[in-house]
Amino acid sequence: MKKAFTLAEVLITLAIIGVVAAMTIPTLIGNYKKLVVEVRLAKFYNNMNHALKLSTIDNGALESWDAFVGEYVYNEEGYVVAQTCTNVLDWYNKYLAKYLKTVNVEEAENDVEGRILVYFQDGSMASLTGSTWLFYPYANDYSTTEFYVGSFKNRDKSVSGTKYFVFVFVRDKGLLTFDNGWDGTKEHLLNHPSLGCNEEATNERAYCTKLIQLNNWKIPKDYPFKF
Repeated sequence: MKKAFTLAEVLITLAIIGVVAAMTIPTLIGNYKKLVVEVRLAKFYNNMNHALKLSTIDNGALESWDAFVGEYVYNEEGYVVAQTCTNVLDWYNKYLAKYLKTVNVEEAENDVEGRILVYFQDGSMASLTGSTWLFYPYANDYSTTEFYVGSFKNRDKSVSGTKYFVFVFVRDKGLLTFDNGWDGTKEHLLNHPSLGCNEEATNERAYCTKLIQLNNWKIPKDYPFKF
């Protein structure tokens, strides 16, 4: 007499497998996304600074490079709403284009800050203008964070620290993580009311990038956001 599972036993086993999968797959996906963010953040930071150093061989010290040209943006009532850069693409082509491996570089359409979009081979993207450079580990996230303010596009700052990360370009130092006003403590990076890496931050969560860098480009276990 051959032994076999009954139909009821098979269905129960499949149900258990389904429950376990439902519980574990989101965690596995989240851990994978975290790993991708970590790897691409470190890669962007290192590759960009390497490109800047290579460019200084041909173009001289960073502080001697052309400055970004800014112009005020006015709304329909004649009030200044932002300052936009008008020479970012020319600046990029002169100082960085030949030192980076990219898929595409284009000007952001109707962007209030005059940004350019630099797409990399690993699927990430950088948004550059003036001193503030934003990095998107997944380039596709850029379009999902845009919204219009009048005739111009701006970004959803509530996803900073997850879908994009803030860097700054300093003319005599290169690309840095944002730490303006930082007091040197981890608590300040986490709890600052406007720039801190927390849910209640009233501005851009610019300190999130610094927080990850201090942990050797690994997302800390107590990082306040999920991926």
